[in-house]
Amino acid sequence: MLLVVVLSVVAAYAIAWAQNLRHDFDNRQKSIDALAQQVRDLGGTPVTGAPGEDGPQGETGATGPPGPTGPSGRDGRDGAAGVPGKSGTPGEDGSDGADGIDGLEGAPGADGSDGADGVDGAPGAPGPTGPQGAPGKPGPTCPAGYQQTTMNFPFIAGDYIVCKREGSQ
Repeated sequence: MLLVVVLSVVAAYAIAWAQNLRHDFDNRQKSIDALAQQVRDLGGTPVTGAPGEDGPQGETGATGPPGPTGPSGRDGRDGAAGVPGKSGTPGEDGSDGADGIDGLEGAPGADGSDGADGVDGAPGAPGPTGPQGAPGKPGPTCPAGYQQTTMNFPFIAGDYIVCKREGSQ
């Protein structure tokens, strides 16, 4: 993927460079034509003239030495399968060869990977109730301007301590 991006950037750069080169060439040619016209307007003969036409083709030159050998081409495709051969009578079995010598002992294999974690067991039975703890610190008190009162809600079990603003009902 990175190679495609790099090749795309190189191709874009090459196209921009070629366009810039063509633009520079056109500007130079316009400058040369304008200078030649200026020389003619002043009564002179410019060194450069209008582009000429192609002349007749010259004689063919002598054959040069052979060039260097090019790189090898790609391998060709496999050819079509040939016609099956005729079967002959099978030959006799050969005799058994001599036993070879034992090979060298191989290196120890790599350690195996860890096994999967086992399934969690069922929860155990609850333990016995512990001894009663020491009495706790007294609960929070209400801020200045509030009075502590106990309330009992019919839909919630138990008593609740609430801070009520002094003078409110």
